[in-house]
Amino acid sequence: MTQSVTLINITTDTFQTLINKVNELANLTSNTIVTANSDANGSITTGNAYGNGIFSYTTLTAVNGLRGGNVQSSAELPITSNVAVTGVRVGIGNSTVNSVVNSTSLTFSNSTVSFTFTKPTAAQKADDAYFLNANGSWLLATGKQPIEHTTTGTSAQEVDSWLLSAYFSMEYTSTINDNAANNRTISKLVVVQDEGNAYFTEYAVTDSNTSMGPLTANANATHVRVWFTPTSANTTIRLLSNGTRK
Repeated sequence: MTQSVTLINITTDTFQTLINKVNELANLTSNTIVTANSDANGSITTGNAYGNGIFSYTTLTAVNGLRGGNVQSSAELPITSNVAVTGVRVGIGNSTVNSVVNSTSLTFSNSTVSFTFTKPTAAQKADDAYFLNANGSWLLATGKQPIEHTTTGTSAQEVDSWLLSAYFSMEYTSTINDNAANNRTISKLVVVQDEGNAYFTEYAVTDSNTSMGPLTANANATHVRVWFTPTSANTTIRLLSNGTRK
């Protein structure tokens, strides 16, 4: 901050003027001007200040709060650059903090309810079959994500697969659309495996016109694979699944 102190005129000012100026500077240094020293707590002053310009320092510490606005009134605090938080916790709220972010969880709360969302474990992420439940827990999905596959040609095409080590069985609802004609099929497919072979049944096949082609399944050393052999070269098959996990 700046303080205006008039210069001494060595021609016209008296020795008393010099004493007054020294006292004025001593008062400003003691009570107004913020200086830096080697004291562990730094130099301390009391009062309000306003600066018009850029203030830069290696570490900025706020004891009671950091806010936007001016000396008389507060306002939103604009931050015009990216922010890197190197601490372990961020709290958002007033005396009763209602949002907390740390390295392991995200918590939202008010006076009556609280939700805490934790990060999934490494095993849950690797499994790729967990979703975030409304209560903040990671819930194991019984099925896989919806599948959509557009065929090319009329040969057998793999439309889904799953690990032998992950599921005992899988049930599918399939909807098939002929993209070149007005024809649709819906059916059910159930598949079970015994660690080496896959057994399947397609049933409840309903066609709007003619058959769109069968769904089948087989297994290799690691996966069960589901196949679709279309009768039309340009079809789209959509699968919804529900599985029995191990």
